[in-house]
Amino acid sequence: MAMDCYPPPSPDHTCDIWQAGDSIVPADAIPPGDSRPYFCIKVEATFTTYSESEEGDANVVESAERVKTFVVPLEQLVGSDASWPTISNMLSAVNVPIGVQPCMIHEIDEYLRSVARERHNTGVKVLPTIVSIRVEDYVEDNGDDDNENDGDGGDDVVLRESMNEAAVAHVPASRAAVRGLEAVEGLDGGLTNAKCAICQEEIVVGSDDIKRMPCNHVSHGGCIVRWLGVSCFCPLCRFQLPMS
Repeated sequence: MAMDCYPPPSPDHTCDIWQAGDSIVPADAIPPGDSRPYFCIKVEATFTTYSESEEGDANVVESAERVKTFVVPLEQLVGSDASWPTISNMLSAVNVPIGVQPCMIHEIDEYLRSVARERHNTGVKVLPTIVSIRVEDYVEDNGDDDNENDGDGGDDVVLRESMNEAAVAHVPASRAAVRGLEAVEGLDGGLTNAKCAICQEEIVVGSDDIKRMPCNHVSHGGCIVRWLGVSCFCPLCRFQLPMS
């Protein structure tokens, strides 16, 4: 089957999505008598930490893989305000840090909606999909200095610490904080990023759908509002808005 893959959200963190075969669907995936259509989503997440020496060589310090399969009603993922929190919960279940999730959630959400709209999928009971994620970290190679044996575990714990961030509960921003986001009429010298913090697409000068966080980072209004329904933190710098 041809793969419909979306481009990676960044050079170090990639998210590829494609429609898979029925073999990934568990035998007892759908409750008896349930006539609703479902997505069966297999999330495969690979985490790799590299050390980077002064010479520019990259060496693998630690690598791990997490795989889980989720069966979710289509109505919960397509045309629903619950889609982003649902996708975020799936990513967190395989330890994808919340700090790298925003663009991935956007890519997955867009893909699932496009799959549901395809004519050949109309009436299909279960739509099997694979989400393949790679998260990479780079740490400085300190050679043979004393930090290797200082009792803290050194580079060996970097990947685990990164993955443990996903264990922090997702708390949405308060509605008042979301409503209070500043609307920006166009790009100016006070903006710190020219791309949407969520979808990574260019911010169009003069657009009437630009919102600015108190930390000065900007996003498309629709993107940041949906993200703040997942987390109260800025997707770029982790600035925290008031919680709901």
